[in-house]
Amino acid sequence: MVRAEGVPSREWGQLRDLAHDGLRDLILDGIMEPGELLDLRRLQDRFGVPSDAIHDAMIALCAEGLLARESATRQFHVVNPDPGAVGDALRTIGVLIGGVVRQVVPMLTPSSSSGLIASVDTATVFARRGEPRGHAQATLQFYAALLAVCPNPVLVGLTRASLVPLSYHYLVTVDRRELDWSLIVNSWGKLREAINRGDQIEGELAIEALHGLPITE
Repeated sequence: MVRAEGVPSREWGQLRDLAHDGLRDLILDGIMEPGELLDLRRLQDRFGVPSDAIHDAMIALCAEGLLARESATRQFHVVNPDPGAVGDALRTIGVLIGGVVRQVVPMLTPSSSSGLIASVDTATVFARRGEPRGHAQATLQFYAALLAVCPNPVLVGLTRASLVPLSYHYLVTVDRRELDWSLIVNSWGKLREAINRGDQIEGELAIEALHGLPITE
């Protein structure tokens, strides 16, 4: 990490975080497009922070899988995911969310389960309509609701940190992917039943099917 001379460490960390979070939001919100080169001066003006803070933020976002750096020019650009490789990202999400489901489902109360079921129902509606982007956003909302009631802080932290880049790779390519809507609707239905019954094994199997993982009995 490079820190501008004379800037206290605590203040520098805040400036770097401001640049990091702002730049990440530009990418995730689609304001910066896949493959777009980053203009350091424009970003510095936009966020009102030193160029070194922007640079540190870019390096962190490279590690998170949202940016990449040209080997020849050393310029940073927004990652342009390969649709053919997105299946790996989806399966990775499935492994993590499956673990969360296994821990969450047995300890659900009627109140917390009703919130999860509402999220499942919303995702199912989009799946029945065959709307990939709406379904993806509804699925992310289900993940957020699930993580909010997970009792394992280590698993929650790992899953949340992984979801940002993996979800970005999926969302950017979702309109170019062929989806099996029948399987997706069926998997959401099985997950809904598992939550209602408090069956964490069936819930995990439904998540595996939803994310294209081999089913393990």
